[in-house]
Amino acid sequence: NYANKNVIYEEISRGRYLNQYIYGSDDAVNVSSDGIDLERWHFLAPNKFLGWHGILYGGVLEFTLASFSGDFSNSDSTITSNKHPTNLVQIECEKCNYYRGITIGYPLVAVGGFDGNVKLFQIELIETKGWMKDPRNKIMSWTAPTKCEFIQVLSGISSLKI
Repeated sequence: NYANKNVIYEEISRGRYLNQYIYGSDDAVNVSSDGIDLERWHFLAPNKFLGWHGILYGGVLEFTLASFSGDFSNSDSTITSNKHPTNLVQIECEKCNYYRGITIGYPLVAVGGFDGNVKLFQIELIETKGWMKDPRNKIMSWTAPTKCEFIQVLSGISSLKI
């Protein structure tokens, strides 16, 4: 309604934060014997979010997340292991570290989990604010990246997953 500039929520709207959104579904359920979903769905950012974004260091990555359905009562967000964290955000740089690659992730547990309801996330793009670096070795724990590694990843983003 342009006359009075009030927001109008249509039937497909999910309120103030989700009146325009990307919708994805997955018909395949692939759960291991211990109840872990082996086929997690991620939003993969388009090309305009890739490449050099080093200037974003110290800024904020902001997005809204919600689910139309699902059982979040036993969410993977309860996993606090540094060896295999469930990441809310994962940023990869294939050419970093002399083309050996660096992956950094923001653990879901750092934001208190996710219950499927509409939630606004604001994640600071600073290495000391909860980000973890993938050791690229399954027997080693994820550790905090250095400032240099963090800026290097932001300066060569090859993949951004939420």
